[in-house]
Order: sequence, then C-alpha cells, then structure tokens
Amino acid sequence: MVGGLLEVVLALGDRGAHTRWGMLLVEGLVGIAVGLLTLFWPLLTALILLYLVVTWALITGMLELAVATWMHRATGNAWMLLPGGLASLLFALLLAVLPGVGLLALTWLIGIYALVFGILLVSLSFQGRRLERRVVRI
Repeated sequence: MVGGLLEVVLALGDRGAHTRWGMLLVEGLVGIAVGLLTLFWPLLTALILLYLVVTWALITGMLELAVATWMHRATGNAWMLLPGGLASLLFALLLAVLPGVGLLALTWLIGIYALVFGILLVSLSFQGRRLERRVVRI
C-alpha cells in the first residue's frame, strides 16, 4: 500500500518528466486497492492467493503432461516432463487438501522473498550512490 501511495505521488508530481506517468498512476492505484483489500480481508486475500496458486499448478501440470505425451509421440523421448507434470499436480492437490499448511508455507516464502528483495534493493541503492559520486567527480 505504501509503494502504491509513493507511485501515485511520483506519477502526479512529475507528470512532465515521465512520458508514462499514467501507467505509474494506475499501478499505484492498484497497489493501494490490493493493500486495502489485504488489510481489511486478510484471510480472504490469503485464500484467493492460495487458490490462484492451486489453479496455476493444476493447469501447468496438465499442460506438462500433455506436452510430454505429444513429445513422446513425436520424438520417442520426453520422460523428463512427466515427473514435472506429476509434481505440479501433486503440489496443487496438497495445497487444495491442506490449505492451512499451504498458507503457512506461502507466508514464509513471501516473507523470505520480501527480505531478500529488500536487501538487494538496499545494496543497489548503495551502488547507485557510489556511482553517482564517481560521476560527480568526473
């Protein structure tokens, strides 16, 4: 939500500097809306996210099995896709049957991702600052 607010401020404040300020504004408004939905309905948001992942895994698994079958007929060798497709279907089934465990795992994964991404962004900001100092000296 904070990121969305900052994007809206940036989009509206620097309209002349950015040619695509409208897209930045839309992205910011969507970020605010998703943040508000998450804030007021956290369980619903988590379940929706979980079932989106389940749907993605089901579709991916079915497509991997279909491609494996097609490739086996065409080339005679596509066995590596079969375990991937079966793993995707098993993953979807486990998330659907045990949503509590799936939500807990998803929460940990999102937390780890946010931590790693945050560290990378801080590191990038320090590198940008060093680069700026070198450019100013030249």
